[in-house]
Amino acid sequence: MSALPRMMAGSGSGLASMVMPFRGFKVRTSVKKFCKDCYMVRRKGRVYVYCKTNGKHKQRQG
Repeated sequence: MSALPRMMAGSGSGLASMVMPFRGFKVRTSVKKFCKDCYMVRRKGRVYVYCKTNGKHKQRQG
């Protein structure tokens, strides 16, 4: 039995989390800019990389 039918048999809240797209940070020991639109920000002792054009470039150091 695959995981999907078991999820559908439950309360349904697990299915919603599978369908809803969520793009968080990649957590890495060293971060770098991937394109010309990426920029680095230092907040609360951590280094973050954000990108205006591609959300997949978001990274967090540590």
